[in-house]
Amino acid sequence: MAATITENPLRAGVRLERTAQPCVVVIFGASGDLTKRKLVPGLY
Repeated sequence: MAATITENPLRAGVRLERTAQPCVVVIFGASGDLTKRKLVPGLY
């Protein structure tokens, strides 16, 4: 299976190519049910 690269139509005509800086997400209470069912899947 070959991966194809497509261009983002929302970035067409944009002069500056800006990329997001690395960041850290801290989730307090990470052992809870809400985190397992809602928060972590929402990050992906």
